[in-house]
Amino acid sequence: MRMDEAGDEIYRSPAKGTFYIHNGDKYELYMDNQYVYTSAEVLDSFKDIPIYDNTKEE
Repeated sequence: MRMDEAGDEIYRSPAKGTFYIHNGDKYELYMDNQYVYTSAEVLDSFKDIPIYDNTKEE
């Protein structure tokens, strides 16, 4: 996390292709359509990006 001179966190708009996939009780974060990591909750800094339900082909 980057900070400015006053010590406040710097946020930038998420890149195109940034989203979460809700998979059971976990959230998988993708940036530039590439998997980044899995977490138990949506990070505050990414609360405005789309969240999609996991759809598995059977």
